[in-house]
Amino acid sequence: MIYDISMTIHPKMTVYKNKEEKYPKIKQVNFFDVQGNYESEITFNMHTGTHIDYPLHMVKNGENSNTENLETLTGKAKVFDLSMLEEKIDIKDIENLDIKENDFILFKTKNSFKEEFDYDFIYVNDKASEFLSKKKIRGVGIDALGIERNQSTYQTHKNLLSN
Repeated sequence: MIYDISMTIHPKMTVYKNKEEKYPKIKQVNFFDVQGNYESEITFNMHTGTHIDYPLHMVKNGENSNTENLETLTGKAKVFDLSMLEEKIDIKDIENLDIKENDFILFKTKNSFKEEFDYDFIYVNDKASEFLSKKKIRGVGIDALGIERNQSTYQTHKNLLSN
């Protein structure tokens, strides 16, 4: 069975920190007079809605959407319900979970119950990301528009995208 957990893209969707440049721009283009049809154009930031951060986002010369093997992003995933957490996902919250090499991990948190952008969203901290990197997982996802929050050196991103 396949589950699509993608956010629907539309002009008023929730975007990271409510930044204007993150909202999708959708324009109806009228070719009817010339070609007899209508078309739409859409423009949006790569960090809009459900998205993948490729290594190049934080790793110099890292893989990107043109070079990464997209099969890495398909297949079975393990979903862990961490909706009881109030601030962050720390190593103590995940070290006893059934996480093995090559797993694709999805974390469900209380973020799933918010309609508006929450500046205090649950995130994966640097210690948890280091643990996941050492496990050599295939990927990790979270139900927020970002995987880390207020980490000045972006260590969570760097730990995960370097591995």
